[in-house]
Amino acid sequence: MFLRTLIFGVLLLPLYGSAPAMFRGRVVEIADQPKQAGIVFVMGRNGSLRKVQVGEARVEYADGMPDKFRKPQPSDSLVQGADIRVEAEEASAGLWRARSIEILQVPGSPKPKEYAPPAPKKTPRRPALSKRSG
Repeated sequence: MFLRTLIFGVLLLPLYGSAPAMFRGRVVEIADQPKQAGIVFVMGRNGSLRKVQVGEARVEYADGMPDKFRKPQPSDSLVQGADIRVEAEEASAGLWRARSIEILQVPGSPKPKEYAPPAPKKTPRRPALSKRSG
């Protein structure tokens, strides 16, 4: 009985969708691909290229983005060269369906500040026993 339940559960697992992934990269235009509404290509820092469906995604600017570079519709800033962070799940072979997109930098805007890791905490000195002389 347990084995049958386990097999049934494993077979239904793909129906629930994949786990969301988060990745960062720059929006690029591909020369040999026709422009499609609601689709952008994101080139990752490691050189990987992802095709991302952005139609239903929540698009917003990062907190550090200056107001003068923001457009009334954030999705209008998804242009060649925009640096973005995407939360998405893989829909099918090579297509990612975005849930949320954070625009970190647009062409012409200042580079986003990289947050330095917190400094290691100094541990207080513990009392040490001295050697006995004698």
